[in-house]
Amino acid sequence: MTIVSETDLARTYNHPSYADAADVVADYERVQRYASHHPDHGRTRVGSALDLPPSRVRGWLGDGKPDAVRGIEAAREYGWFDIAPASQAGSNFAVAVAGIYTCGGISAGTYGPSWNPSTPEVRTRLEDALGHLGVGVTTRHERDPDRPTEVVPERDAVLFGRVLAGAGVHVGHASSVGPLPEWIESLPEATKALLGRIWIHERATKDPERTTVKLQMRSRTRSFKEHVAALVEHATGGSVTVTEQNIIIPAATAEQSPAVGFPS
Repeated sequence: MTIVSETDLARTYNHPSYADAADVVADYERVQRYASHHPDHGRTRVGSALDLPPSRVRGWLGDGKPDAVRGIEAAREYGWFDIAPASQAGSNFAVAVAGIYTCGGISAGTYGPSWNPSTPEVRTRLEDALGHLGVGVTTRHERDPDRPTEVVPERDAVLFGRVLAGAGVHVGHASSVGPLPEWIESLPEATKALLGRIWIHERATKDPERTTVKLQMRSRTRSFKEHVAALVEHATGGSVTVTEQNIIIPAATAEQSPAVGFPS
């Protein structure tokens, strides 16, 4: 099992002639296979043989490629289609994903991902993960006093954002977040605990009147909160409670867990 497939990535693209961009990839590959066996056939004969418009085939017989194909080829070079949940690369990918949900986002307009971690540990984890995934790290808005400094990929940011989206990560405004990607359930226990710590670092606050700790989860579905709660339990080693708006770490768990020593 791998986290994201070529088809998953292809479906993040749009093509004016195809409802599903995975189909344009399949047609492009059909053209390449046919042309390799019939190098003397022109666009008309190739199009007729494959039931495709000659005007579409013409570009593909030259250097032209659909955007989805170019994206797949580039992602393949990074090795992103080979990432399994149980691998170290899977852990790095999961850290980037947890960062999107806790302190970042993926632009609905451009697919560009960004993170704004509030704690040094999460920032270090994100920078390390992005470095190992091959895209590197840079920052933006660091000289703008009116905007938070954001961590962004140094290379192929939009492509990486599409890969994240293909892996089931939410794109767009945080108010419409759906469920967590299913592959998170297949992560090793240690990685789940790491993700739980990221959620605690970025989303947890101590109740000033109690010794409990809460993670704010407004506008999140019950399923989403339960999945995050399970990650938090991996991190703390104790039980937590899911309410309508929050995840509550009870006093007994908060006091005994090193993972809950920092929220203020």
